[in-house]
Amino acid sequence: MQPGEKFQVMPLGAGSEVGRSCVIVTYKHKRVMFDCGIHPGLTGDDSLPYFDEIDLGTVDVILVTHFHLDHCAALPYVVKNPAFKGRIFMTHPTKPIFSMLLFDFIRLNKHSAGGAIFSEVDLKAAIDRIELIDYRQEIDVDGIRITPYVAGHVLGAAMFQVEIAGFKTLYTGDYSRKPDRHLPGAETPQAPPDVLIVESTYGVSNHSSRQEREKRFVDKVTSILYRGGRCLLPVVALGRAQELLLILDDHWSKNPKLQRFPIYQASALARRSLAVYQTYINMLNQEMQASFDSANPFMLKHVSHLGNSGSFEALGPCVVLATPSMLQSGLSRDLFEAWCDNPANGVIIADFAVQGTLAREILGAPKDILTQTGMKLPLNMSVDAISFSAHADFEQTKQFVEELEPCHVVLVHGESNEMRRLGRALATSASAKNMKTSFHTPKNCEIIEASFQSQTRANVVGMLAAQQKTSFSEVQGVLVKRDFKEILVGQSELSLYTRLRTCGVKQYQVVPTTKTLPKIRFALEAFYGRRKFTSTTLVNKREACEDGFTIEEQVSVTQSPADQNVKVRLDWISNPEADLIADGVVALVLQLEDEPPSLSSVQKQFFDAPEGIQELEAKLNIAHILMKAHFGDVHCDLGTRILSFAYGSHDVVVHIDSGQVECDCAWVCTRVLCPVNRILNVLRQLKEEKLIFEQALDVI
Repeated sequence: MQPGEKFQVMPLGAGSEVGRSCVIVTYKHKRVMFDCGIHPGLTGDDSLPYFDEIDLGTVDVILVTHFHLDHCAALPYVVKNPAFKGRIFMTHPTKPIFSMLLFDFIRLNKHSAGGAIFSEVDLKAAIDRIELIDYRQEIDVDGIRITPYVAGHVLGAAMFQVEIAGFKTLYTGDYSRKPDRHLPGAETPQAPPDVLIVESTYGVSNHSSRQEREKRFVDKVTSILYRGGRCLLPVVALGRAQELLLILDDHWSKNPKLQRFPIYQASALARRSLAVYQTYINMLNQEMQASFDSANPFMLKHVSHLGNSGSFEALGPCVVLATPSMLQSGLSRDLFEAWCDNPANGVIIADFAVQGTLAREILGAPKDILTQTGMKLPLNMSVDAISFSAHADFEQTKQFVEELEPCHVVLVHGESNEMRRLGRALATSASAKNMKTSFHTPKNCEIIEASFQSQTRANVVGMLAAQQKTSFSEVQGVLVKRDFKEILVGQSELSLYTRLRTCGVKQYQVVPTTKTLPKIRFALEAFYGRRKFTSTTLVNKREACEDGFTIEEQVSVTQSPADQNVKVRLDWISNPEADLIADGVVALVLQLEDEPPSLSSVQKQFFDAPEGIQELEAKLNIAHILMKAHFGDVHCDLGTRILSFAYGSHDVVVHIDSGQVECDCAWVCTRVLCPVNRILNVLRQLKEEKLIFEQALDVI
């Protein structure tokens, strides 16, 4: 378990407001921007998110959920900033519709009061930077794992789940869990997120049923027509427009009396975009996909296309779908100003009316309105709101939160009061179900910060995985970490699973010495104890034999016949253990040159002595000399075979045959016992090593 590291969530837009969606998530020095839109109720730079609050050069990736302007229209502005070097992702249908909408946006805003915030050159540069991603496709961007899921709402809309070092964030964008006439509902990711960033457009309100809304809608439209009026439906060119057209065309087909009233779609953009809908049939709901088997459901029998407001001057009662949905400019605004003074006419707001727009203003029933040129006109036409906007309502959001059970829920894309009411309602519901979820309702540029405690997990791969017998068996390998992912791999397979390459550094060292190889080996065995020694016979390039041995199959010690009593050679492949062994060998070989002189005579006695008492006495003498080298003045009693000496203020007695140490101080016993055991180990090996033993080592 790793110590908790803080994550940050900061809305640069859509914080306690609807519009300019842009949310920044930061964790472990990785930064993701979710959506990059403008505010439909503002113009120019005022409509942009608060980009000045961050360094755009620190943004690793931008994820655009769908093609509506309040979620994507600031993208060219970001791309034209030379500091931004990140990558941009959106789904396949979103990119072509984004392109069409943004070129149309530039055309309409060339002469706006706020001025253009980017050019066609900037837009083309942004389009070139966009990368495509499919639903449920996983893409890794330098340790940021991205997975999109179906969001409903509009064609190609996606919720994005992002995972950074085990920390998962799900950003819904605009989503709807209820299917409509042409789109499926949003899906629920299998892996629950740690943080859920979710829209709160409708607060605690619940939508009426689709059937009820459709009946109210067609009833209101027909009532306007039968009184001789014109019905204006301001819509976004793509999304709800297609849903309303399907409803109207179906109702006209079932009611022949209505077919004398024409339905017009007054958007060349919407007409062009139908090709995108027909291309991505697989992203429509099952009913629509089945309809394509017999006919194209978007070939509407009772809908005509018209291009500009002048085409409607001579028309009688009719239904017109025109853009934009908020009546801020464009054809819908022109028609509204031309028709608003006639009480026979009517306008139906079918989308969420954003604060600060004319659509929101007329829902307050003002007596008059101001035209784009500053003239005052009476508002006599009927104004109704029947929501077909595919945003989640309270019940959908509550169920979504309960299914995912995230640690934190951050509400965005909602007006301040509605957002706070939704936060309180969700918190009450979660508490009743004993959910440990924190709810946040940040304003723009307000940072939500909390700790996330991650677990370190490594996947065992290659031969190590094949050799693992149980879930809890010990595994040794090289732990490789890259972009927050860790794998455990055998050293020999590093090149197969990573970009790492292994090599060996072969080292050798020549040590001058007057000692023979058997003497050196005996001293090393006495010092290293249980380490593995293996005898070797090598043939050099001159065909001369070299005797030697290896320690732990890592360090080779050799001596040619010509080098006896002159030098020994060490060879090894460098690694921490082999280097340590080699250093020890060099130190001991050099130390042998300073061994006690008396040791040579007792060694000769041992090798010359026959088996029996003389050999035992020789062994005792060897032990005596080695103990003297370590503890100073040591008395030897040949009769009892006991060594005795003073250690500080304590008397110590060592029984050589049993290895027992006697002393009134337990600490001194422990201190003396270690070299005694080493000496006894040397003595036990003497019998087997007698043929190669000539000199002993001061083992200390």
